[in-house]
Amino acid sequence: MTPEDEATIDPWLVATAEYDERGFRRVDSDLTGECEARVLFVGDSFTDGLWVNDGETFVNRYGRLARDRGVRVCPVNAGVDGYGSMEEAYTVEHEFEAAGRPHIIFVMHFPNDVAADEGAIVTGTLTDASLSWDSSLSYLRRIAALSRARDVRVVLAAIPPSAQLSDPSTRRHYQDRLRRFAETEHITFVDLFDGIRDANRAGAVYWTWDPHFTPRGHQVILYEHTRGLLSSH
Repeated sequence: MTPEDEATIDPWLVATAEYDERGFRRVDSDLTGECEARVLFVGDSFTDGLWVNDGETFVNRYGRLARDRGVRVCPVNAGVDGYGSMEEAYTVEHEFEAAGRPHIIFVMHFPNDVAADEGAIVTGTLTDASLSWDSSLSYLRRIAALSRARDVRVVLAAIPPSAQLSDPSTRRHYQDRLRRFAETEHITFVDLFDGIRDANRAGAVYWTWDPHFTPRGHQVILYEHTRGLLSSH
């Protein structure tokens, strides 16, 4: 990088990320002790929090909101850029103890967990889509089975890609399919579509140059959808 290049870097686009020895992204230090409930988040780069600072991820914000409202939640961010349902199931199965035996597991699902062509998943135009769906759902089923065996609550949350916000009818191909699966497995389903669409009308939720959330995008209403799950801990 030349001095000229350095001079053109916009400091607002610089984010810092730190990870612990297990590869979990760090949260605020005051969210790691005196836990009433440990909450594990698994997912891909959206959960990891690509392009935002540690304290701006929705995982960190979840823990902060809960603490501000009187519930001592310790959130664990096990999101990894590039992960899909297979890797997320592996994380739940092999990192459960390291994550502190969480009371709640959030599986943050994105269409490319089903197939790389996320647009085709959302529009229902993917060739042999049933095979891709069967694979993704088989790993989600493993997570659900582990949760039942260990008396853990599972929340399956569907993150919409930005292009989907303009066509709510496409929810039948993606969100509604996940909803039916969650009902069959008796796990909680959260459709983030409406909350993200409404938030996007008031300010950019996704970067214009990248498909991921802006810091504002991480202020999703996930906590408001699920705060009742914490009442028993």
